[in-house]
Amino acid sequence: ENVVIKNWVAKEELNNLYKNCIGFLATARDEDFGLTPVEAMSFGKPVVAANEGGFKETIKNDVNGILIDDIDENKIVKAINDVENNLEKDKNYYLYNNLKQAEKFSVSSFIEKIKSLI
Repeated sequence: ENVVIKNWVAKEELNNLYKNCIGFLATARDEDFGLTPVEAMSFGKPVVAANEGGFKETIKNDVNGILIDDIDENKIVKAINDVENNLEKDKNYYLYNNLKQAEKFSVSSFIEKIKSLI
């Protein structure tokens, strides 16, 4: 009853969804990068994702989210419970690390890296 599946939303609604969610769940397999977890992190939200592909580049287990080996529904439930427990202990448990990680993928960071290469 507390899950809503959406197909496409306008940027303003997307920002409100990120702003008001508890965390973000990414279940894609073989994701090459995964922009949506980074977007969620830019709002300070923890991410639960499969421990594979591009997710391993942006999510550090129990630092800014939880990575799941051989993801399945039982492991997703456990990871969500773990996130909730961490947030109950400290509502800002993931905040700083998520904002710091998301900044690495910001437009300004990208521009700086390109300029340094040129």
